Amino acid sequence: MPDIKSVKSPAIISCEHGGNQIPPGLGHLFKDKHQLLQSHRGWDPGALLLAEKIVARNHCPFVFEKNSRLVVDQNRSLTNNQVLSEITASLSKEQKEKIISGIYKPYRITITTAIENLLKKHRRVYHFSIHSFTPVLNGVIRKADMGLLYDPKREIEKVFCLKLIKRLQDEIPGICIRR
Repeated sequence: MPDIKSVKSPAIISCEHGGNQIPPGLGHLFKDKHQLLQSHRGWDPGALLLAEKIVARNHCPFVFEKNSRLVVDQNRSLTNNQVLSEITASLSKEQKEKIISGIYKPYRITITTAIENLLKKHRRVYHFSIHSFTPVLNGVIRKADMGLLYDPKREIEKVFCLKLIKRLQDEIPGICIRR
């Protein structure tokens, strides 16, 4: 795996789906949902461990979420209708706001502040958000070892990701990378 230090700007690592914990006061909603919480819908198995290894090797800022994405999905904007799952979407307006203000917003503020602090010292920051794939989605086998999500309209992102793909393929022959 390439050492993120090899890039010439600082990096920040995040893991939005690092756990499947349920915060106090919401356990009753998930009483019969153990299997769902253990599945890829509840979290990204292995993602937090990988993120921790990258951070240990590269000594960069790290922000992670251990609450299940079935409570609130840190990978979605507040305007996305799937920011709350079908389980928490049925809560009262006050309960939803408590989740947003107590879990979602603090995470977002933490990561935004970390990026802003890095940008005070450096011209650019590389944000790597670590996730894992479920090998089968809706009955379809996914043929990827890794995926890189970036905005292809942003030339700097595209060039960086294409170089990273090339380096990974040179170091790990046969790796299948989706983009």
